[in-house]
Amino acid sequence: MISLNTILTEVVEPVLNTTGYYYALFTDAGFYQKATRRKNDVTYYINTLAEMTDYASTRVSNGALAVAQSFSIRFMLPLDDEPDATGNYPAATAFRDALTQAFSRVDKFSLTVTENDEQKTYSGGLSFFVPIRGERGSRTNVGDSIEYRATLQVSYLENGINATDVVFSLDGTVIPYTRFAIRRTPSASAVLTPDETNGEGKVYNEVTSLTVDIQMPLLSDSAPSASVVSYLLGLSSMNETMTLTIAFPGVTPDFSEEVIFGECTTSGEGVGNVAAMIRLVPAVVPNMEA
Repeated sequence: MISLNTILTEVVEPVLNTTGYYYALFTDAGFYQKATRRKNDVTYYINTLAEMTDYASTRVSNGALAVAQSFSIRFMLPLDDEPDATGNYPAATAFRDALTQAFSRVDKFSLTVTENDEQKTYSGGLSFFVPIRGERGSRTNVGDSIEYRATLQVSYLENGINATDVVFSLDGTVIPYTRFAIRRTPSASAVLTPDETNGEGKVYNEVTSLTVDIQMPLLSDSAPSASVVSYLLGLSSMNETMTLTIAFPGVTPDFSEEVIFGECTTSGEGVGNVAAMIRLVPAVVPNMEA
């Protein structure tokens, strides 16, 4: 498994370093880091305490470890400014916004760690919950300050492939998606061999068919989205071919196939964004030499 210290130094700390603030990170407990001065430059630190609040793990059939962990992260923010005309503290608002924006750009990670003199690679995703303001008070060493509490959830699998690393493209344009399914369905025939006495036959595939189902948001500046809508509204040919490319981690070369749209649906509700479920199937390409 990945230790709390490794999660902090390899996942959390690089994200915090993009916020423009300085942090003193501790696990479970630590010694308060005061501001430091070098000539006329003073560096203030946001003391940050992280602790594991939940842990669950399981072994898959090949012995690989699958883990889900939850962490509580507490940030102690000094209030070194005055409230504005509305009564809000600009420093607190700026910090919360910077923290939220930084973590919103990160949704996956891959780490290689050493366990019992053996290197293991874990891949997974993370979810960051917007920091919630805690109590404001005058604290020893810190002074007037506000505590923010955030929750970080990570899930990872040994030698796993992250779903977001699979890339689908239509005519060279990447398809934004939230879920996908690649399915190959065989049409099988059974043969009863002479040595079978119980009526059980052997099976072989005569033909297989490929379907690719993709759930995607419809975007105003996306060529794949425009193609989907045109197909749904009957504005384009039902047999208009497109080139589907699938880049799957660990598989070379990339898959490429001429496809057409199959069954597609789009839906929307209230003020929510419009989404579509599309199906892509291999197209019959006419033989131009015939």
